[in-house]
Amino acid sequence: MVKIAHRDTRIAEIAARQKRLITIAQLLDLGVSRGAVAGRCRSGRLWAVHAGVFALDPPPWERRRVWLAAVLAGGPGTLLSDEPAAMLQGLLADGPLAAQITVDRSRSILRPGITVHRRPIDPRDIRRVDSIPCTSADRTLVDISPRLDEPQLERIMVAAESLGLLKRHRLAELAAEHRGRPGIHKLESLLAL
Repeated sequence: MVKIAHRDTRIAEIAARQKRLITIAQLLDLGVSRGAVAGRCRSGRLWAVHAGVFALDPPPWERRRVWLAAVLAGGPGTLLSDEPAAMLQGLLADGPLAAQITVDRSRSILRPGITVHRRPIDPRDIRRVDSIPCTSADRTLVDISPRLDEPQLERIMVAAESLGLLKRHRLAELAAEHRGRPGIHKLESLLAL
């Protein structure tokens, strides 16, 4: 019984660092079998948020927690991206409810309920906000530029600048790297102002 109590303590410690979330890999590392995970789900001790990611308490879950669950479901190196990353950083007031993540172009994953983007990830474009790994404001602007008009992009750029998140030099580099892709011409014209 002591071993099970210790395991439950370790689960709680790990989940405390992850908005009360834990992954199947972390549970297996602690010696919890897949059958025991299924039993914990049936008994209401774990709730599936995304494939392979569980919460220690039932829904409803706040948005940031669902976003972190999506990042955890993507595996190591995964970043929250696009509109959810803009919302997380305070650049957009509202947006789509579904989580969007970016994984390195070399990885191919599918996660039901999560939009997965395969893109190169430069370490300069990685941030951590409220314990959630996400794309930088500069990279986020590049990623969402095809879906927004110029006035919307300008508002987000102004918000990022006022929050000290915009690195104009890096944004210009990213725009140059992605020249010719949808939305980049809007960013380039805004950078020229």
